[in-house]
Amino acid sequence: MVIFQQLYYSRVRVQEENLKSMDKKIQEIAESEPYREKVGILRCFRGVDYLTAMFLLCEVNDFKRFKTAGSFMSFLGLVPGEYSSGSKRKQTGITKTGSPRLRRILTEAAWQHRFPGTGSKIVTARRSGQPALVVALAEKASLRLHKKFRNLQLRGKTPQVMITAVSRELSGFLWAQ
Repeated sequence: MVIFQQLYYSRVRVQEENLKSMDKKIQEIAESEPYREKVGILRCFRGVDYLTAMFLLCEVNDFKRFKTAGSFMSFLGLVPGEYSSGSKRKQTGITKTGSPRLRRILTEAAWQHRFPGTGSKIVTARRSGQPALVVALAEKASLRLHKKFRNLQLRGKTPQVMITAVSRELSGFLWAQ
């Protein structure tokens, strides 16, 4: 039994090292010339670091191809579906069109907004050297997204509904940058 545990732990350590090296490689690519500026802007937002920023840039490529934030949210599948006939209107859950990987990674980023705060040392360091308008938008987003999470929590919504709503709004702020 002890031999199997040692074998298991050694394999886990190897996989952790592989993960660290992949994260390092993603960071190197993100800091290279074609991505540096856009990744720096996206990293101003809480919950968005190198991996999330690179996912967004690789999947979306150019945010300007979406005329409105709503069209970007629709592209991600974060808008409610609707069945309407005549005077009857029924809204359903999110449409889930678009990339499930991108939707999942934005949902993971949205969890950062459970707690208030814009004064984190890490986030402040990311924001240094970035345009003042982007930093102001990121701070506004942080406050608004936490407030949204808290209001939905007080209304008794489920965690899935709260996080989906926050990730939808986060995607709107990311589009606006």
